[in-house]
Amino acid sequence: MWKSLLENIQGIVLMVGLGFLALEDIKTRKIRSMSIIVFALVGAILSFLNGNWFDWRLILGFIPGIIVLFLGLLTKETIGYGDGLVVLALGCYLNIFEIIGLSMLALTLAGLAAVFLIVVYHKGKKELLPFVPFLFVAHLIVILL
Repeated sequence: MWKSLLENIQGIVLMVGLGFLALEDIKTRKIRSMSIIVFALVGAILSFLNGNWFDWRLILGFIPGIIVLFLGLLTKETIGYGDGLVVLALGCYLNIFEIIGLSMLALTLAGLAAVFLIVVYHKGKKELLPFVPFLFVAHLIVILL
């Protein structure tokens, strides 16, 4: 029962935290480092209390974030470091398979939004979109399905 309660709390914290980070990304086009640190730290504490911290799938959950950070470096931050740090922080909440699935869905949603903006609003191909809101919506879709 205790573990189930902690898992529910962790799910709520993940949803609220991602929502907060998404709003920050939309409003300022940046995510404060302290916001990401708090999000990751709370996730790490809850994962440790759940006994999930030593699960190899959770430990491997940091790999997608490292890859996104590396892509940010290669693209001269077209993919923002904040996005990479948020994906890295998701490793404190989700395992590698969940993060990859969530990221793929978020990328699909971002791609659809980009096509919509180009076709309907005649935005340029160089228009930057905040990515964390798509992670948030993707997580909502996963939870509701």
